[in-house]
Amino acid sequence: MQLLEDWRRERSPEPSSVEAYEKRIKAFSKTLGHQVASRLTREDAQQWKREMLEATNNPSIKGINLKLDAVHTVFEIALNNGRLTGENPVKGLRISWPPAFPTRCA
Repeated sequence: MQLLEDWRRERSPEPSSVEAYEKRIKAFSKTLGHQVASRLTREDAQQWKREMLEATNNPSIKGINLKLDAVHTVFEIALNNGRLTGENPVKGLRISWPPAFPTRCA
């Protein structure tokens, strides 16, 4: 997982952050079924988000956003450093909280 190593060198995170990111990236790779970052599509990332939301009746919005943020950050560093090209497939992919409710018309 070269991209995770690049993130570690660039950010110099605390050991607890390294462990958390490793778990999040591994969970994502497991869902994808591969570790080839250049093959990742926006649809892959959206599918992972949907799967996390559907995994339980009461998903942790914060937990899902932390996982999405970890993948986004690692990809952003890879793009900035020329390891990957194109767009970050996880850019802007989050769960809004609190959920947006339609406004009432008077």
